[in-house]
Amino acid sequence: MRFILLVVTIMCAPMFLCAESIENAHLRVEVDGETGRLFLSSVQEEKDSRADDKNALLFFDTTPSSYTVIYIDDVAYIFGSSEGTLVVDKGPGGKNISAVWDVGSLRVVQNTGFVRREKSGREDGVRITYTVLNRTEGARAIGMRILFDTYLGETSEHHFTVSPGGGIQYEKTLVGAKLPDYWISKSAGESAVACLRGVLKEKMVTAPDEITFANYAFLQQHLFPFPERKWNSFDMLPFSKNDSAVALQYTPVEVPAGGQRVISTLIGKCGAGEYGEYKTGGEKLPADEETPALSVEEGAPIAEEEKEQHPQPAPELDTDFIRAEMEEIGEMQTTVDSINTLIDRIDELLLDSGKNIDEEDLLLLKRKLEELKEPEGIK
Repeated sequence: MRFILLVVTIMCAPMFLCAESIENAHLRVEVDGETGRLFLSSVQEEKDSRADDKNALLFFDTTPSSYTVIYIDDVAYIFGSSEGTLVVDKGPGGKNISAVWDVGSLRVVQNTGFVRREKSGREDGVRITYTVLNRTEGARAIGMRILFDTYLGETSEHHFTVSPGGGIQYEKTLVGAKLPDYWISKSAGESAVACLRGVLKEKMVTAPDEITFANYAFLQQHLFPFPERKWNSFDMLPFSKNDSAVALQYTPVEVPAGGQRVISTLIGKCGAGEYGEYKTGGEKLPADEETPALSVEEGAPIAEEEKEQHPQPAPELDTDFIRAEMEEIGEMQTTVDSINTLIDRIDELLLDSGKNIDEEDLLLLKRKLEELKEPEGIK
């Protein structure tokens, strides 16, 4: 939970003069003209109330608080910062927003546009693609962290839900085989409609090397990957309480001179079904920048010619049955994870014989034991 002081300046009225935006029947995307940062909201009847909890899908601020870090040879740069020069503009047809950031001899192009689900045709997803161009004479190690400042789950016991894996109640980092297919940030209550879903493993995205759920301020202070803080809530007291965010981490990869690295991720409204058609009118680089011959491309869409030569019809699956089974497995896994975490904490306290167990730890353990007396999903 953050307290915000809104400062209105004459030079740049928030939400209007210094941002490019695109909108369809489901979503509105804004890219800040001064920082290149992205804000996402749902489109409902109250279109003018974008700061309202009913519409905002990411944390609302006058300068968007979601941002991306570019790693270049062990140096962290925040995309769009004053360390480089930024140009933000709409693409052809006004269906995507391009933000071009030149830092040193590198160019980073951020393209943002709508995508639609393959079966239903609902255009309720947003694909964000970064192309990092190495215009130097030597190889550079290039990595990335994409951070989304979420808030919908901060009124719930579980700030996030992942599939597979269930609810995320404390700070956690997932890597390798534990990397989920997607993550969800949802407002509290069964009847709540506000729900943000991030896709990690579909054909149009680049799967991150790890995903971290942690306190926003702590992530902001630690731009490089950091060890997981076990049993830590989404607090960084006394400055930041119950303030969560999700960070997608892409390990640096060597990119040769004249080459590029392409990374894509996708966020949007909750719901089942893969995304299939890219609707931005193409991810074209600026006219003065030729596409390098050498590249490290990840998550790029399949060319139309290749689709015609190698058709891959989607199999007919009983998606309702599969979804129900996965939800049940997720609930069981959440209970098992809670038991294992509780056992680890008890062991830690018992082994540390020289430490007095404070009252807060005892109350927390007592509450968790009461919750696990009759665990749901396990008979």
